[in-house]
Amino acid sequence: MDQDSFLSQAVSDGRTGFIVRAVLRTPDSRALLLKRSEEEELPGFYEVPGGEVEPGEDLVLALFREVK
Repeated sequence: MDQDSFLSQAVSDGRTGFIVRAVLRTPDSRALLLKRSEEEELPGFYEVPGGEVEPGEDLVLALFREVK
C-alpha cells in the first residue's frame, strides 16, 4: 500500500494523528534505544527514535526529521 492510500484509509477509519518510529541497527544487529528524560511522560523508559507527524507532513520526511 502506498503512503497516500495508507493515510486516506487511516483518516477514513477516524485516525487524527500519526507517529513514526525507526529501528536503527548496526551490521552486528545492535539497535539504537533512547532513554526518555525525567521531564517527559514515562521518564526513564527506553524507546526507538520517532515522534509525531505534523499535519500534512510526508511520513518519510517526518521519520528523517525525528531520527535527526
